[in-house]
Amino acid sequence: MATVGVIGTGAIGSRICGRLALHGNDVLAWDLSPPALAAAAARGARPAPSAAAVARECPVVILCLTDERSVEDVLLGQDSISADLQPGALVIDTTSSAPSVTRRAATALAERRVELIDAPVSRGVPAAEAGTLSIMAGGSESAYERALPVLRQFGTDVYHAGPIGSGHAAKALNMLLLGVAMTATAEALAIGRSAGLHEEQLLTFINSHSGQSYASQVHYVKWVLPRTFQAGFTMALMEKDVRIGVEMAHELGLPTLVTGRLHDLYRLALRHVPPDTDHTHLASLIFRWSGQAPDAGGVAAGQINSLLDHLVATVNLTAALEVLLIGARYGLDPERLLGIINASSGRSLMTDEQIPREILTRRFDSRVSLGSIYSEIQGAVRLAIENHIPLFLGDLSRQICAIGIQTGMAAADITRLAGVMESLLGQPLKEGPDTNTS
Repeated sequence: MATVGVIGTGAIGSRICGRLALHGNDVLAWDLSPPALAAAAARGARPAPSAAAVARECPVVILCLTDERSVEDVLLGQDSISADLQPGALVIDTTSSAPSVTRRAATALAERRVELIDAPVSRGVPAAEAGTLSIMAGGSESAYERALPVLRQFGTDVYHAGPIGSGHAAKALNMLLLGVAMTATAEALAIGRSAGLHEEQLLTFINSHSGQSYASQVHYVKWVLPRTFQAGFTMALMEKDVRIGVEMAHELGLPTLVTGRLHDLYRLALRHVPPDTDHTHLASLIFRWSGQAPDAGGVAAGQINSLLDHLVATVNLTAALEVLLIGARYGLDPERLLGIINASSGRSLMTDEQIPREILTRRFDSRVSLGSIYSEIQGAVRLAIENHIPLFLGDLSRQICAIGIQTGMAAADITRLAGVMESLLGQPLKEGPDTNTS
Protein backbone atom coordinates (compact mmCIF):
# COMPACT_ATOMS: atom_id res chain seq x y z
CA MET A 1 0.00 0.00 0.00
CA ALA A 2 1.38 3.40 -1.05
CA THR A 3 0.64 6.60 0.84
CA VAL A 4 -0.55 9.33 -1.50
CA GLY A 5 -1.54 12.82 -0.41
CA VAL A 6 -4.26 14.96 -1.97
CA ILE A 7 -4.52 18.67 -1.19
CA GLY A 8 -7.78 20.10 -2.52
CA THR A 9 -10.80 17.79 -2.38
CA GLY A 10 -13.48 19.61 -4.32
CA ALA A 11 -15.59 18.05 -7.07
CA ILE A 12 -12.58 16.62 -8.92
CA GLY A 13 -10.16 16.17 -5.99
CA SER A 14 -12.56 14.14 -3.87
CA ARG A 15 -13.14 11.78 -6.78
CA ILE A 16 -9.40 11.45 -7.39
CA CYS A 17 -9.20 10.39 -3.73
CA GLY A 18 -11.83 7.77 -4.41
CA ARG A 19 -10.00 6.36 -7.42
CA LEU A 20 -6.70 6.22 -5.52
CA ALA A 21 -8.39 4.44 -2.60
CA LEU A 22 -9.99 1.93 -4.97
CA HIS A 23 -6.49 1.07 -6.21
CA GLY A 24 -5.44 0.21 -2.67
CA ASN A 25 -3.58 3.38 -1.70
CA ASP A 26 -3.57 4.93 1.76
CA VAL A 27 -4.92 8.37 0.81
CA LEU A 28 -4.25 11.28 3.15
CA ALA A 29 -6.36 14.32 2.20
CA TRP A 30 -6.78 17.93 3.25
CA ASP A 31 -8.99 20.82 2.23
CA LEU A 32 -9.86 24.20 3.70
CA SER A 33 -13.54 23.29 3.41
CA PRO A 34 -14.82 20.74 5.99
CA PRO A 35 -17.63 19.55 3.67
CA ALA A 36 -15.13 19.01 0.85
CA LEU A 37 -12.85 17.05 3.17
CA ALA A 38 -15.84 15.00 4.37
CA ALA A 39 -16.61 14.14 0.73
CA ALA A 40 -13.06 12.81 0.32
CA ALA A 41 -13.38 10.81 3.54
CA ALA A 42 -16.62 9.29 2.26
CA ARG A 43 -14.63 8.03 -0.73
CA GLY A 44 -11.97 6.34 1.38
CA ALA A 45 -9.45 9.07 2.24
CA ARG A 46 -8.01 9.81 5.70
CA PRO A 47 -8.58 13.44 6.68
CA ALA A 48 -5.35 15.26 7.60
CA PRO A 49 -5.15 18.11 10.11
CA SER A 50 -3.30 20.38 7.67
CA ALA A 51 -1.65 20.61 4.25
CA ALA A 52 1.72 20.50 6.00
CA ALA A 53 0.80 17.14 7.57
CA VAL A 54 0.07 15.75 4.09
CA ALA A 55 3.44 17.01 2.85
CA ARG A 56 5.35 15.51 5.78
CA GLU A 57 3.79 12.04 5.49
CA CYS A 58 3.41 11.49 1.75
CA PRO A 59 6.15 10.81 -0.83
CA VAL A 60 3.64 11.71 -3.56
CA VAL A 61 1.40 14.77 -3.12
CA ILE A 62 -1.37 15.66 -5.58
CA LEU A 63 -2.69 19.21 -5.75
CA CYS A 64 -6.23 19.79 -7.03
CA LEU A 65 -6.82 23.46 -6.26
CA THR A 66 -8.99 26.28 -7.59
CA ASP A 67 -6.51 28.34 -9.59
CA GLU A 68 -2.92 29.47 -10.01
CA ARG A 69 -3.15 31.79 -7.00
CA SER A 70 -3.99 28.83 -4.77
CA VAL A 71 -1.07 26.87 -6.20
CA GLU A 72 1.23 29.82 -5.58
CA ASP A 73 0.07 30.02 -1.95
CA VAL A 74 0.53 26.29 -1.32
CA LEU A 75 3.93 25.94 -3.01
CA LEU A 76 5.49 29.42 -2.82
CA GLY A 77 3.59 31.43 -0.20
CA GLN A 78 4.53 32.38 3.34
CA ASP A 79 2.77 29.29 4.72
CA SER A 80 3.72 26.98 1.85
CA ILE A 81 4.27 23.24 2.23
CA SER A 82 7.68 23.35 0.52
CA ALA A 83 9.65 23.06 3.78
CA ASP A 84 7.48 20.11 4.88
CA LEU A 85 7.90 18.01 1.74
CA GLN A 86 10.21 15.02 2.02
CA PRO A 87 13.47 15.18 0.01
CA GLY A 88 12.81 13.12 -3.11
CA ALA A 89 9.06 13.73 -2.97
CA LEU A 90 6.98 14.15 -6.11
CA VAL A 91 4.31 16.84 -6.40
CA ILE A 92 1.64 16.35 -9.09
CA ASP A 93 -0.35 19.52 -9.77
CA THR A 94 -3.69 18.68 -11.41
CA THR A 95 -4.97 22.25 -11.00
CA SER A 96 -5.70 24.25 -14.14
CA SER A 97 -2.94 26.73 -13.40
CA ALA A 98 -0.69 29.18 -15.23
CA PRO A 99 2.53 27.83 -16.81
CA SER A 100 4.54 30.75 -15.39
CA VAL A 101 3.57 29.82 -11.81
CA THR A 102 4.39 26.17 -12.52
CA ARG A 103 7.89 26.98 -13.75
CA ARG A 104 8.65 29.17 -10.72
CA ALA A 105 7.36 26.53 -8.34
CA ALA A 106 9.42 23.81 -10.04
CA THR A 107 12.59 25.86 -9.64
CA ALA A 108 11.89 26.54 -5.95
CA LEU A 109 11.05 22.88 -5.19
CA ALA A 110 14.12 21.59 -7.05
CA GLU A 111 16.30 23.40 -4.50
CA ARG A 112 14.76 21.09 -1.87
CA ARG A 113 15.19 17.99 -4.08
CA VAL A 114 11.47 17.79 -4.77
CA GLU A 115 10.19 17.12 -8.31
CA LEU A 116 7.09 18.79 -9.74
CA ILE A 117 4.99 17.90 -12.75
CA ASP A 118 1.95 19.79 -13.96
CA ALA A 119 -0.82 17.36 -14.88
CA PRO A 120 -4.14 19.19 -15.37
CA VAL A 121 -7.15 17.04 -16.15
CA SER A 122 -10.00 17.26 -18.64
CA ARG A 123 -13.46 15.72 -19.21
CA GLY A 124 -15.04 16.85 -15.95
CA VAL A 125 -16.70 15.32 -12.91
CA PRO A 126 -18.28 12.25 -14.58
CA ALA A 127 -14.85 11.20 -15.90
CA ALA A 128 -13.25 11.84 -12.50
CA GLU A 129 -15.89 9.59 -10.94
CA ALA A 130 -15.22 6.85 -13.50
CA GLY A 131 -11.44 7.26 -13.52
CA THR A 132 -11.43 8.17 -17.21
CA LEU A 133 -9.95 11.66 -17.07
CA SER A 134 -7.74 12.96 -19.87
CA ILE A 135 -4.44 14.16 -18.39
CA MET A 136 -1.82 16.38 -20.04
CA ALA A 137 1.46 16.36 -18.16
CA GLY A 138 4.49 18.63 -18.24
CA GLY A 139 7.86 17.89 -16.68
CA SER A 140 11.07 15.93 -17.12
CA GLU A 141 10.93 12.46 -18.64
CA SER A 142 11.99 10.92 -15.33
CA ALA A 143 9.35 12.78 -13.31
CA TYR A 144 6.69 11.89 -15.87
CA GLU A 145 7.62 8.19 -15.78
CA ARG A 146 7.53 8.29 -12.00
CA ALA A 147 4.10 9.93 -11.95
CA LEU A 148 2.56 7.77 -14.69
CA PRO A 149 1.46 4.82 -12.50
CA VAL A 150 -0.34 7.25 -10.18
CA LEU A 151 -1.92 9.23 -13.03
CA ARG A 152 -3.25 6.03 -14.61
CA GLN A 153 -5.24 5.33 -11.48
CA PHE A 154 -7.60 8.20 -12.28
CA GLY A 155 -7.02 8.85 -15.99
CA THR A 156 -7.24 6.70 -19.12
CA ASP A 157 -5.64 9.08 -21.63
CA VAL A 158 -2.36 10.39 -20.24
CA TYR A 159 -0.07 12.47 -22.43
CA HIS A 160 3.39 13.95 -21.92
CA ALA A 161 3.00 17.44 -23.37
CA GLY A 162 6.65 18.46 -22.91
CA PRO A 163 8.85 20.25 -20.32
CA ILE A 164 7.55 21.71 -17.07
CA GLY A 165 4.60 24.03 -17.66
CA SER A 166 3.60 22.32 -20.91
CA GLY A 167 0.70 20.46 -19.30
CA HIS A 168 -0.87 23.66 -18.04
CA ALA A 169 -0.24 25.36 -21.38
CA ALA A 170 -1.91 22.49 -23.26
CA LYS A 171 -4.87 22.46 -20.85
CA ALA A 172 -5.47 26.20 -21.26
CA LEU A 173 -5.30 25.92 -25.05
CA ASN A 174 -7.69 22.97 -24.99
CA MET A 175 -10.17 24.94 -22.90
CA LEU A 176 -10.01 27.86 -25.33
CA LEU A 177 -11.22 25.51 -28.06
CA LEU A 178 -13.99 24.09 -25.87
CA GLY A 179 -15.22 27.64 -25.22
CA VAL A 180 -15.04 28.52 -28.91
CA ALA A 181 -17.06 25.46 -29.94
CA MET A 182 -19.64 26.15 -27.23
CA THR A 183 -20.04 29.72 -28.51
CA ALA A 184 -20.03 28.99 -32.23
CA THR A 185 -22.61 26.21 -31.88
CA ALA A 186 -24.88 28.46 -29.79
CA GLU A 187 -24.65 31.23 -32.39
CA ALA A 188 -25.59 28.82 -35.17
CA LEU A 189 -28.56 27.47 -33.22
CA ALA A 190 -29.73 31.00 -32.41
CA ILE A 191 -29.62 31.99 -36.09
CA GLY A 192 -31.30 28.77 -37.13
CA ARG A 193 -34.17 29.12 -34.67
CA SER A 194 -34.76 32.70 -35.78
CA ALA A 195 -35.13 31.35 -39.31
CA GLY A 196 -37.65 28.74 -38.17
CA LEU A 197 -35.35 25.72 -38.04
CA HIS A 198 -35.84 22.97 -35.49
CA GLU A 199 -33.01 23.10 -32.94
CA GLU A 200 -32.49 19.35 -32.59
CA GLN A 201 -32.51 18.76 -36.35
CA LEU A 202 -29.98 21.55 -36.92
CA LEU A 203 -27.68 20.17 -34.22
CA THR A 204 -27.95 16.68 -35.75
CA PHE A 205 -26.90 18.17 -39.10
CA ILE A 206 -23.91 19.96 -37.56
CA ASN A 207 -22.87 16.80 -35.71
CA SER A 208 -22.75 14.83 -38.94
CA HIS A 209 -20.91 17.51 -40.92
CA SER A 210 -17.91 19.82 -40.68
CA GLY A 211 -19.06 21.85 -37.66
CA GLN A 212 -19.02 18.91 -35.25
CA SER A 213 -17.03 19.13 -32.02
CA TYR A 214 -16.83 17.52 -28.61
CA ALA A 215 -18.96 20.40 -27.35
CA SER A 216 -21.69 19.92 -29.96
CA GLN A 217 -21.72 16.14 -29.61
CA VAL A 218 -21.52 15.93 -25.82
CA HIS A 219 -22.32 19.22 -24.06
CA TYR A 220 -25.18 20.20 -26.37
CA VAL A 221 -26.71 16.73 -26.60
CA LYS A 222 -26.49 15.99 -22.85
CA TRP A 223 -26.98 19.36 -21.20
CA VAL A 224 -28.01 22.18 -23.57
CA LEU A 225 -30.82 20.66 -25.64
CA PRO A 226 -32.48 19.06 -22.56
CA ARG A 227 -31.92 22.39 -20.70
CA THR A 228 -30.41 20.53 -17.72
CA PHE A 229 -27.13 22.52 -17.76
CA GLN A 230 -25.34 20.09 -15.42
CA ALA A 231 -21.91 19.46 -16.90
CA GLY A 232 -20.38 19.92 -13.44
CA PHE A 233 -17.98 22.75 -14.33
CA THR A 234 -18.67 26.36 -13.38
CA MET A 235 -18.70 29.50 -15.47
CA ALA A 236 -16.07 31.06 -13.18
CA LEU A 237 -13.70 28.13 -13.69
CA MET A 238 -14.24 28.26 -17.43
CA GLU A 239 -13.48 31.99 -17.48
CA LYS A 240 -10.34 31.32 -15.44
CA ASP A 241 -9.08 28.69 -17.90
CA VAL A 242 -9.81 30.94 -20.88
CA ARG A 243 -8.06 33.84 -19.14
CA ILE A 244 -4.96 31.72 -18.54
CA GLY A 245 -4.79 30.82 -22.24
CA VAL A 246 -5.19 34.43 -23.35
CA GLU A 247 -2.68 35.72 -20.81
CA MET A 248 -0.20 33.07 -21.93
CA ALA A 249 -0.47 34.37 -25.51
CA HIS A 250 0.03 37.95 -24.37
CA GLU A 251 3.10 36.95 -22.30
CA LEU A 252 4.50 35.44 -25.48
CA GLY A 253 3.83 38.67 -27.39
CA LEU A 254 1.03 37.26 -29.54
CA PRO A 255 -2.28 38.98 -30.35
CA THR A 256 -5.47 37.09 -29.52
CA LEU A 257 -8.13 37.43 -32.19
CA VAL A 258 -10.73 34.70 -31.70
CA THR A 259 -9.59 33.76 -28.20
CA GLY A 260 -9.48 37.35 -26.96
CA ARG A 261 -13.06 37.87 -28.08
CA LEU A 262 -13.98 34.62 -26.33
CA HIS A 263 -12.53 35.85 -23.04
CA ASP A 264 -14.55 39.06 -23.34
CA LEU A 265 -17.68 36.93 -23.78
CA TYR A 266 -17.02 34.91 -20.62
CA ARG A 267 -16.36 38.08 -18.63
CA LEU A 268 -19.65 39.45 -19.94
CA ALA A 269 -21.42 36.21 -18.98
CA LEU A 270 -20.18 36.52 -15.40
CA ARG A 271 -21.91 39.89 -15.15
CA HIS A 272 -25.21 38.15 -15.84
CA VAL A 273 -25.00 34.87 -13.89
CA PRO A 274 -23.49 33.81 -10.54
CA PRO A 275 -19.93 32.43 -10.78
CA ASP A 276 -21.01 28.91 -9.73
CA THR A 277 -23.46 28.68 -12.67
CA ASP A 278 -22.72 25.68 -14.90
CA HIS A 279 -20.62 26.74 -17.87
CA THR A 280 -23.10 25.23 -20.35
CA HIS A 281 -25.41 28.13 -19.45
CA LEU A 282 -23.33 30.17 -21.90
CA ALA A 283 -25.60 28.78 -24.61
CA SER A 284 -28.72 29.91 -22.76
CA LEU A 285 -27.26 33.43 -22.41
CA ILE A 286 -26.57 33.61 -26.14
CA PHE A 287 -30.12 32.39 -26.83
CA ARG A 288 -31.49 35.03 -24.44
CA TRP A 289 -29.46 37.82 -26.02
CA SER A 290 -30.70 36.62 -29.40
CA GLY A 291 -34.29 37.19 -28.31
CA GLN A 292 -35.40 33.64 -29.00
CA ALA A 293 -37.66 31.47 -26.87
CA PRO A 294 -36.10 28.04 -26.18
CA ASP A 295 -36.43 25.93 -29.34
CA ALA A 296 -38.68 27.90 -31.65
CA GLY A 297 -39.47 24.69 -33.53
CA GLY A 298 -40.07 24.57 -37.26
CA VAL A 299 -38.81 22.42 -40.12
CA ALA A 300 -35.14 21.96 -41.01
CA ALA A 301 -34.07 23.52 -44.32
CA GLY A 302 -31.03 22.05 -46.09
CA GLN A 303 -29.51 25.25 -47.49
CA ILE A 304 -29.64 27.13 -44.17
CA ASN A 305 -28.28 24.08 -42.35
CA SER A 306 -25.28 24.13 -44.67
CA LEU A 307 -24.64 27.85 -44.14
CA LEU A 308 -24.70 27.48 -40.38
CA ASP A 309 -22.58 24.32 -40.36
CA HIS A 310 -19.90 26.09 -42.39
CA LEU A 311 -20.06 29.07 -40.05
CA VAL A 312 -19.36 26.83 -37.03
CA ALA A 313 -16.63 24.91 -38.86
CA THR A 314 -14.82 28.10 -39.90
CA VAL A 315 -14.93 29.50 -36.37
CA ASN A 316 -13.53 26.18 -35.10
CA LEU A 317 -10.83 26.25 -37.79
CA THR A 318 -9.64 29.81 -37.20
CA ALA A 319 -9.64 29.27 -33.43
CA ALA A 320 -7.73 25.99 -33.71
CA LEU A 321 -5.12 27.64 -35.91
CA GLU A 322 -4.76 30.49 -33.41
CA VAL A 323 -4.38 28.03 -30.54
CA LEU A 324 -1.75 26.00 -32.42
CA LEU A 325 0.17 29.18 -33.20
CA ILE A 326 0.15 30.16 -29.53
CA GLY A 327 1.32 26.66 -28.71
CA ALA A 328 4.07 26.85 -31.32
CA ARG A 329 5.37 30.11 -29.83
CA TYR A 330 5.37 28.42 -26.41
CA GLY A 331 7.36 25.52 -27.87
CA LEU A 332 4.64 22.86 -28.07
CA ASP A 333 4.84 20.51 -31.04
CA PRO A 334 1.65 20.94 -33.15
CA GLU A 335 1.13 17.20 -33.70
CA ARG A 336 1.58 16.44 -30.02
CA LEU A 337 -0.72 19.30 -29.00
CA LEU A 338 -3.39 18.15 -31.45
CA GLY A 339 -3.17 14.64 -30.01
CA ILE A 340 -3.86 16.02 -26.54
CA ILE A 341 -6.71 18.24 -27.74
CA ASN A 342 -8.31 15.40 -29.69
CA ALA A 343 -8.38 13.23 -26.56
CA SER A 344 -9.94 16.07 -24.59
CA SER A 345 -12.87 18.47 -24.68
CA GLY A 346 -11.40 20.85 -27.29
CA ARG A 347 -11.68 18.34 -30.12
CA SER A 348 -13.48 19.24 -33.35
CA LEU A 349 -13.51 17.89 -36.90
CA MET A 350 -11.01 20.65 -37.70
CA THR A 351 -8.48 19.49 -35.08
CA ASP A 352 -9.11 15.80 -35.65
CA GLU A 353 -9.12 15.65 -39.44
CA GLN A 354 -8.68 18.85 -41.43
CA ILE A 355 -5.62 20.32 -39.76
CA PRO A 356 -3.59 17.08 -39.42
CA ARG A 357 -4.53 15.83 -42.88
CA GLU A 358 -4.46 19.04 -44.93
CA ILE A 359 -2.40 21.68 -43.12
CA LEU A 360 0.36 19.97 -41.15
CA THR A 361 1.11 17.75 -44.17
CA ARG A 362 1.10 20.82 -46.48
CA ARG A 363 -1.42 19.11 -48.78
CA PHE A 364 -3.98 21.95 -48.75
CA ASP A 365 -6.34 19.83 -50.78
CA SER A 366 -9.74 19.71 -49.07
CA ARG A 367 -11.26 20.59 -52.47
CA VAL A 368 -13.26 23.42 -50.94
CA SER A 369 -12.28 26.96 -51.86
CA LEU A 370 -11.99 29.86 -49.47
CA GLY A 371 -14.30 31.86 -51.74
CA SER A 372 -17.09 29.31 -51.56
CA ILE A 373 -16.88 29.08 -47.77
CA TYR A 374 -16.79 32.86 -47.53
CA SER A 375 -20.03 33.03 -49.51
CA GLU A 376 -21.64 30.54 -47.14
CA ILE A 377 -20.50 32.49 -44.08
CA GLN A 378 -21.75 35.71 -45.63
CA GLY A 379 -25.16 34.10 -45.97
CA ALA A 380 -25.15 32.99 -42.34
CA VAL A 381 -24.07 36.44 -41.13
CA ARG A 382 -26.75 38.06 -43.28
CA LEU A 383 -29.37 35.86 -41.60
CA ALA A 384 -28.04 36.94 -38.21
CA ILE A 385 -28.22 40.61 -39.11
CA GLU A 386 -31.74 40.31 -40.54
CA ASN A 387 -32.92 38.61 -37.33
CA HIS A 388 -30.91 40.82 -34.93
CA ILE A 389 -28.77 37.93 -33.66
CA PRO A 390 -25.52 39.04 -31.99
CA LEU A 391 -22.42 37.21 -33.25
CA PHE A 392 -19.45 37.16 -30.90
CA LEU A 393 -17.22 34.86 -32.96
CA GLY A 394 -19.00 34.14 -36.24
CA ASP A 395 -18.50 37.56 -37.79
CA LEU A 396 -14.88 37.68 -36.66
CA SER A 397 -14.12 34.51 -38.60
CA ARG A 398 -15.88 36.03 -41.60
CA GLN A 399 -13.53 39.01 -41.35
CA ILE A 400 -10.49 36.72 -41.21
CA CYS A 401 -11.72 34.98 -44.34
CA ALA A 402 -12.25 38.39 -45.96
CA ILE A 403 -8.57 39.20 -45.38
CA GLY A 404 -7.70 36.07 -47.33
CA ILE A 405 -10.07 37.05 -50.12
CA GLN A 406 -8.53 40.54 -50.29
CA THR A 407 -5.06 39.01 -50.74
CA GLY A 408 -6.21 37.11 -53.84
CA MET A 409 -6.96 33.76 -52.20
CA ALA A 410 -10.60 33.36 -53.23
CA ALA A 411 -9.78 30.33 -55.41
CA ALA A 412 -7.32 28.87 -52.89
CA ASP A 413 -8.20 25.88 -50.73
CA ILE A 414 -9.93 26.82 -47.46
CA THR A 415 -7.06 25.18 -45.55
CA ARG A 416 -4.77 27.93 -46.91
CA LEU A 417 -6.43 30.06 -44.24
CA ALA A 418 -3.55 28.80 -42.10
CA GLY A 419 -1.27 31.22 -43.94
CA VAL A 420 -3.59 34.12 -43.15
CA MET A 421 -3.53 33.25 -39.45
CA GLU A 422 0.27 32.88 -39.50
CA SER A 423 0.57 36.30 -41.07
CA LEU A 424 -1.87 37.93 -38.64
CA LEU A 425 -0.16 36.50 -35.55
CA GLY A 426 3.37 36.77 -36.94
CA GLN A 427 4.15 33.17 -35.96
CA PRO A 428 4.79 30.13 -38.18
CA LEU A 429 2.88 26.97 -37.37
CA LYS A 430 5.97 24.83 -37.81
CA GLU A 431 9.60 25.94 -37.91
CA GLY A 432 11.59 24.75 -40.88
CA PRO A 433 12.42 25.50 -44.52
CA ASP A 434 8.75 25.53 -45.54
CA THR A 435 6.97 27.45 -42.80
CA ASN A 436 4.76 29.73 -44.90
CA THR A 437 1.39 28.11 -45.60
CA SER A 438 0.04 30.89 -47.79
